[in-house]
Amino acid sequence: MEILIVGLAFLLTGVPFVGLAMRVFARDRAIARWPRVDGVVTSARLQSSTRRVTDKNTGLHSSSTYYTPVVRYTYAVGGETFEGTSIARSLDKLSTTHDAAGRIIAQYPPQARVAVLHDPAEPKTAYLEVRRSVGGIILLAFGLLWLALRTLVTTISLT
Repeated sequence: MEILIVGLAFLLTGVPFVGLAMRVFARDRAIARWPRVDGVVTSARLQSSTRRVTDKNTGLHSSSTYYTPVVRYTYAVGGETFEGTSIARSLDKLSTTHDAAGRIIAQYPPQARVAVLHDPAEPKTAYLEVRRSVGGIILLAFGLLWLALRTLVTTISLT
């Protein structure tokens, strides 16, 4: 009986993770269906930030520099001009290495023509790319792990 309760707990833990992941993926699919309009890149640069970390065991300090790609572009919807700064929903607030951020902004040199996806209900919300959300993949992995543990526990209890 205890094993069935544990299995039920694993099931009740895993299902919400999978459900949240499906919502994130549905949002990504919805963005892919948004209307596209022509836009122009107005600027592209790397923004750097330095984080200082203190090791709790040794008390030693270390610093790491991270880079965020910052791209600005303009586009028009219904005769109104907008300025966008989001490359992709999953890239907002991305901090990464200099080379990785550089590869992203290299795709968007100033004055380049771009296709801009915009929310038909809220045109000021726009992206240049649709990317699968890493957060959704992580949520799905956790959910599937809990469901696999539930299956394992249930299988063991039946033998």
